[in-house]
Amino acid sequence: MQRLAVTLVVTPLLLLAAASAADAQLLLGAEGQVGVASEGWAQESQLGQGVQLRLGYALPAPGLHLVGEATGGHLAFDPTSAQNSLEINNLGAGLRVGIDAPLRPSVFGHLGYAWVTAPGLPDVEDGQTWDVGAALDLTLLPVVNIGVSTAWHNMPGQGQWVTAGAHLEVAF
Repeated sequence: MQRLAVTLVVTPLLLLAAASAADAQLLLGAEGQVGVASEGWAQESQLGQGVQLRLGYALPAPGLHLVGEATGGHLAFDPTSAQNSLEINNLGAGLRVGIDAPLRPSVFGHLGYAWVTAPGLPDVEDGQTWDVGAALDLTLLPVVNIGVSTAWHNMPGQGQWVTAGAHLEVAF
């Protein structure tokens, strides 16, 4: 697990340092999400909704769409109930790898930290998180991508959840 963590954090940083500015592309994305609890404290509040923002740097790689990215998001399970509400705010960094094509499948992984608010659940703590997922993007214009994604999130010792959503990404 530690080797995976080091790889997901160090690899994007090394790639960012090695890429030339003329070949790289800055990407900004936003995603609306629906979340479903699969294990742990989140089972108290099964369905959630939220948003995830991404800031990435696409690197030159023949035939691949390779992106080192930073993420930040908010997911709220059962926000209508003060007793069962659970909110997760997170920041992370990771890598996204896809086929460089107008219709682009990709996989991604991130490591991060989450701040959890759960008034009705006394044993909830903030902590490390990680996720893995898959996405399918369609390039509408050379600078605009739309797509869908799904991810499995884990906060070790606390809970796990799955998200699915639609996103818009703009390249600069």
